Amino acid sequence: MINAKQTIGQIARSDPAAIEFFRSLGIRYCCHGQEEIDSASKNVGISAAELLTKVHQAKEATCGSRGPWVDPILEALILHLVRSRETMMKSNLPHIASLACSLAQCGDRVQPHAVELAMIVEALAGEVESHLGQEEILLFPLIQEIELAYVGKGASAVRPKTFHRSVGKMVNQHEEIGYLLSAESADRWL
Repeated sequence: MINAKQTIGQIARSDPAAIEFFRSLGIRYCCHGQEEIDSASKNVGISAAELLTKVHQAKEATCGSRGPWVDPILEALILHLVRSRETMMKSNLPHIASLACSLAQCGDRVQPHAVELAMIVEALAGEVESHLGQEEILLFPLIQEIELAYVGKGASAVRPKTFHRSVGKMVNQHEEIGYLLSAESADRWL
């Protein structure tokens, strides 16, 4: 049970549903999660009781939607990754692509390699989108399967070859994306 004597970090570790709420208020819950409820609530302009009530509400809102995760921190990490990727794919990458396209339309007057830059950004967006989709479809369910098997709640045995193949594929994709962002890639395009 969450109470006012706990630190923000303790609450975040015991109840990952609170993490998104803390983040929305700008309350640091990770490395500097030593702040107590009273102090954190004053810093964001609400009472400690109201902060605790909202944390409880966040917990209740996610209880019905929880999957069969055993470790709440692992579940919170995967949810954070999924939310971060949504922001990146719906906002950040389109914004970067738009800026690169605008720069390319200015032609050689502004930046002599703007067209090439726009092509790199387009390739990067495609690689990232493909990679993130595969993580969500292949890797995250596999991590969940391993976690459930580890605690004896899994319906099927974890197949090491499948795991190594999936992780190897993800590593290769990370390397391909890293190459697109590297100076070596820029030299090739520019």
